[in-house]
Amino acid sequence: GLPRRADLPRQAGYGGAMMMRVLALPLLFLTSACSHWHGAGLEPPEVFLVGLRPLPSENLEQRFEVDLRVLNPNDLDLVVDGVDFSLDVNGTRFSRGVSSDVVTVPRFGEAVLTLTATTTVFDLFRQVLRAPERGEFEYELHGRIFLADSPRWLGFERSGVLGPAATSP
Repeated sequence: GLPRRADLPRQAGYGGAMMMRVLALPLLFLTSACSHWHGAGLEPPEVFLVGLRPLPSENLEQRFEVDLRVLNPNDLDLVVDGVDFSLDVNGTRFSRGVSSDVVTVPRFGEAVLTLTATTTVFDLFRQVLRAPERGEFEYELHGRIFLADSPRWLGFERSGVLGPAATSP
């Protein structure tokens, strides 16, 4: 019969250790390439909700234009090629939006992204029924910014108040 593996002579530098080196080399290259492309200490940007405008509604959905100001605290440009975000109002999800527009946020600079968000008419009515008497709405904006030519994304979160108190001087 065929010799068993234990009966075969071992060759120097061959076997499991060599296989591990061969498999580890591409992984090492990919890890160092990702660190080189976007830096190891990349800080997430600050994102502010600066505009919310209703768009014409269709059937049972309502769409909004949402303006987000993105502040880049890094010493390199952020080439954004995707955004995924949700907007919660008074503790309840209000709308969600995505975009695949490419925008460059300059190093130590800012850019305003105009995105489209969608909600249902039912969610809109629910918000109106729960509206506080003072006319202010607490909001939470959270999402991810995707970087071009990279599998990395940077998360963001911001909360605040919409309404008369937010707009008074």
